[in-house]
Amino acid sequence: MAILLQMLFSKTVGPLKDNFMVYNSQGKSKGMAIVTFARPGDAALARSKYHGKIVDGSECHLSLARSSVLHFAGDAR
Repeated sequence: MAILLQMLFSKTVGPLKDNFMVYNSQGKSKGMAIVTFARPGDAALARSKYHGKIVDGSECHLSLARSSVLHFAGDAR
């Protein structure tokens, strides 16, 4: 999922500064990530494009932490 998020957001929104996935103790994704964009305002653009949309079979729930930071939550896979 980390690679998918990185490719999706960098190609359709803007360059990323960082992408941090959250995993459980067994190394399985919890379906959450913190995405930091290189440009202020890109997190809001990503939210407007993808909040509530299905990406890779999972509904995206996106919230803004700052103008360049986005919290991503989807189904754990």
